[in-house]
Amino acid sequence: MQRSPPGRGVPPLDLVLLYSATSGIRSGLPTDSLPDVDDAAMAPEVEVFRGLGHQVRLLGITYDTLPELERLTADFVFNYCDGTGLDGNPGTEVIVALERRGLRFSGAGSWCYWLTNDKWGSKLALAAAGVPVPAGWVATDPEAPLPAALAFPLIVKPRDGFGSLGVDAASVVHDAAAARGAIERIVGACHTDALVERYVEGREVTVGLLGPAERPWVLPPLEVQFGSAYRDLPRIRMFATKHDTESELYWGFRTVCPAPLPPAVTRRVQQVARRAYRAVGGDGYARVDMRLAADGTPYVLEVNANCSLETGEEPQDCGMLPLAAGGMGWSYPELLARLLAAGLKRPPATRQAPLAARWREGEATVHALADRRAGERLLAIAAADAADATEVLRDPAVRYLAHAPAPNLRLVADGDGLWLAAARRIRAGDVLTLDRSRAPSQLAAAAVRARRRAGLRRR
Repeated sequence: MQRSPPGRGVPPLDLVLLYSATSGIRSGLPTDSLPDVDDAAMAPEVEVFRGLGHQVRLLGITYDTLPELERLTADFVFNYCDGTGLDGNPGTEVIVALERRGLRFSGAGSWCYWLTNDKWGSKLALAAAGVPVPAGWVATDPEAPLPAALAFPLIVKPRDGFGSLGVDAASVVHDAAAARGAIERIVGACHTDALVERYVEGREVTVGLLGPAERPWVLPPLEVQFGSAYRDLPRIRMFATKHDTESELYWGFRTVCPAPLPPAVTRRVQQVARRAYRAVGGDGYARVDMRLAADGTPYVLEVNANCSLETGEEPQDCGMLPLAAGGMGWSYPELLARLLAAGLKRPPATRQAPLAARWREGEATVHALADRRAGERLLAIAAADAADATEVLRDPAVRYLAHAPAPNLRLVADGDGLWLAAARRIRAGDVLTLDRSRAPSQLAAAAVRARRRAGLRRR
């Protein structure tokens, strides 16, 4: 039997609602055309928390206002900020600042949020934990040949996308020419690499979770059922499905929660969701999106940490987590109260995201999220015997590092792996650089040392 979820028994708090203030942000993406978020747009959430007895303040966050978090005081911070950095909105940086200040907050910790922002990085973590995921590949060049192991049909989407950015009917491809065209659109328009993976035909379900990875509260599966508007189209949620109220695709689906699944399938879906949540270090809350294949396997497409909490009069205007909470019989205020209570019980962070990408002045860069001393190791990025420089340089922690002949990062190998380490003192916010021309030789040297160590161990 699952434990009882956290409830309303929270005393009145000085509560700050953080949100991504989008007015004036123009990153050259289709999201620029979406309605801006400002204090007025947050009025429904303010009303809910005041109804729960809390004193509420609003703070809109952009890269310009991010330093205000260093002076923020509050009993609790409800964090609605959501951004990849590449979309013009800080996301991981906000959580790191809250962790650094020791403030209590809702949602994912910085490591989980950072990992799940990268679809490829999180796919690797899921696969390593034995969670079923579709076979995939990262494409940086439309002309690169597809791996032979990838069989059509495939789906092509941004590696760092959100809200189905860059996903439309042409994203599901059935031959190499269509795949090249889809990859070219993603690489050219979304400022990111393309994730190419096997397209899984089947029912689309999602499972919401909240609380710590060891003992999360698992909501009933929610199914997305596609109507006649998708008759001649892939049955997937596209950018228009989520954001274009003038499109028939926006109104052409419905959600059912609990999903009409046999009990055994429901249990398996929830078990896989729990394993996926644990594999990415889940805490706070998240949504695990899956496809049920014909053989009954629930393939995890992604884990969406800090997923949308939007609510509205129509299901199309709501995030999936509030709809799933409704399937539990929870009202919207009850869901927010439980997320708040879960955040109050969060232990101090033991692992923080070390760096973050940012789209700035026409290019993607990576910057440090904390001061680092010379020689300090930031992040493990490969096994010690890794010899493929191309794969390592495509690592989610490495791919946007600028090249510099006198870099502030270097590759360091030890008995367990290859690390990014500070070549000199680094301050929070500094753009991180790496001498990419030396990376192949450093990787080769690491592989030689690993083979020698393995030989000594065999003796």
